[in-house]
Amino acid sequence: MQADKWYKKALKYFIIVLIIVLFSPLILIGLIIFGITTLFQAPTLKKEYKKSRYYSDIKRKFNLYITDSPEYRFYNSAVGRGLPIEYHKQKSNGLEFFIYDGTLFLFPDFFVLHYDEEKSAWMVGWYSVETVSFSDYFKTLTDKIDSETGYPVRLLCERRLIDAADLKEVRLPEEIYLTSRYELAFDRDDSPLDFMIPQTTQDLYNMMIQRTDLCGSFELKAGEKGYDSIYWTLGDAVFELCVGHGDGYIAVSVFDKQGKPKKEIANWSPEPDEMIDEVTSIGKRGNVTVLYSFMGARAHLYSGEKQACPYLPPKKHLFRKYYYIEAE
Repeated sequence: MQADKWYKKALKYFIIVLIIVLFSPLILIGLIIFGITTLFQAPTLKKEYKKSRYYSDIKRKFNLYITDSPEYRFYNSAVGRGLPIEYHKQKSNGLEFFIYDGTLFLFPDFFVLHYDEEKSAWMVGWYSVETVSFSDYFKTLTDKIDSETGYPVRLLCERRLIDAADLKEVRLPEEIYLTSRYELAFDRDDSPLDFMIPQTTQDLYNMMIQRTDLCGSFELKAGEKGYDSIYWTLGDAVFELCVGHGDGYIAVSVFDKQGKPKKEIANWSPEPDEMIDEVTSIGKRGNVTVLYSFMGARAHLYSGEKQACPYLPPKKHLFRKYYYIEAE
């Protein structure tokens, strides 16, 4: 029996090693593309970060992920909107929080909040398999506050952190203050409960046809690979959008001189909860999408307001090609 167990364990590790060996070229290519993209993005992101109010006031050291952090996104927007907040960054442990309208607000560092039916409890999780109960997590976080303030404490959470397609019938922990996006927190137009997460391409299409601020034209039809796709024409480009099986997908092709789509120039895979934000960033009038290719590597660099784009104006670079797709 022990020998049999040893044999099974050895076979399991052999299969794992075999899979790694077989897929190592793909892994290597992926790492190379990621490295090239990071190489070109990092200087631009750092330059933009150093120009931000967050850096000017808070002085956090730059890293590749800081511009996506809740703290950075909320603070710049709040200051820009003149929101009357009292912002703090503790010297003891770096914890950041703010006081607004008689409440102390903290920021989350987890990636998902979901309800566990078996445990009858809300759980928070990270990219790893590690999960803890929300109540334990919240207590650990509040314990990091250096001194008693006398204010009630809540956690400012963005809608996409909640693992549920529709929140209208969901009862969240009372410690959570929900916003559709950190940039819109406490805004009169912020309506997180109306923010749906598409589960299928059909869901995404239904959401898009309700939007009046999207440029171009789009249609839903069966894709060549057997699943539904949205084909969205913007200027001289066609975006293919798909959602399904817990994944999102966006691919971009450009038209040739005869008006036919050329070879695909870039693709990326947002999470389903990011798809409608991506659609808005790409298609809202006046916004611009920047793509580039370099020695076979292709990447999506930016989608959003043209005046805020760090990759404008267009420049010619040796071996590199940039694509600028404007929504108009």
